[in-house]
This record gives sequence, structure tokens and C-alpha cells, in this order.
Amino acid sequence: LRNRYRNSTIKVISKDGIALKADVSINFTLDSEAWTRGRYLDLLRFNIMLRDGMTPNENIDGSFPYSQARARSALSYRSKKTSAEGEEQTQRWDDHVLALAEEAAREVLSERSVEDLWKARENETSSASEEISEKIKFLIRENLQKAGVALLNAKAANFSSIDETINKAK
Repeated sequence: LRNRYRNSTIKVISKDGIALKADVSINFTLDSEAWTRGRYLDLLRFNIMLRDGMTPNENIDGSFPYSQARARSALSYRSKKTSAEGEEQTQRWDDHVLALAEEAAREVLSERSVEDLWKARENETSSASEEISEKIKFLIRENLQKAGVALLNAKAANFSSIDETINKAK
């Protein structure tokens, strides 16, 4: 029920073909907002586990309202992942949330040239960091809500080239 924070380092190829590393971080929690009937029915079409999850139905010590249906839905995101060595590992629900953020960050960063990672493209009063963060959040917010998870923040930062000769030249 507490806010969760996960981060990782990903590899991505920029629009101009340069291999980069970037740190991806995401803050999230179980969704505890009351949904409108229309929103609830839309989400229910995608995830039957959200049945009875229109509004929070539990509250711990009066401080942590939550929906049991949303908690079950989020916790159901466990899967098996095979490592490079062929070993199967169980992926926890919050690993699934981080994986969505990593995928979105790769998509957003691959649409930008290296120069565009530090300068805003769409709004001169904004920063590239804000634009990248907003695009990542836009790409994953809906999928997280379908799982009963509320997105608090997501971002990609600390870009560096994988090629050390470029890093030294910079």
C-alpha cells in the first residue's frame, strides 16, 4: 500500500544510431482513487479481476484506503522469465511495472537524437527531461491503471554513451 520506487539502467539506440545507457525510475502505488462508472466499465473490459474495484473498500487505520480487487489484480502480475543462462526466474508484480517503464523509455529515447536528449523539442519553456518524462508517463499510465496500479512519476535520466571513446571525448 505504500508508494513504491523502482529503477534500472537500460540500453537504447538513439534516433541517430548512437548506443546509450540511461537510468529509468518509476514511482507507483496501488490505485486508491474512486473511478467513475464509465471508467470502471472501460477498465473492467480489459481486466475482469477489477470486478468490485470501482472504489476503495478497505482502509487500514483510516490512512490507507485501498480496493481488494485492485490489490489482487496488481499482485497477479507474476510471470516466469528465462535468463540468458536458461534459468527460469519468477518476476514480481513490481518488476512488471518497471518493465513497462523500461519499454516506454526505450521507445521515447529511440525517437530522439542525442542532441534532443538535452533540449526541448515541443515547448521552448519546458526541458527535454520534462518532455521525456511526460511521454513515458503517457505511454504507461493506462496499462498500469488496467492492472490496478497508479503511476506517480516516471523518468529517464543520466544518459551516457556505451562507447567509452565517445564518453572520454565528451
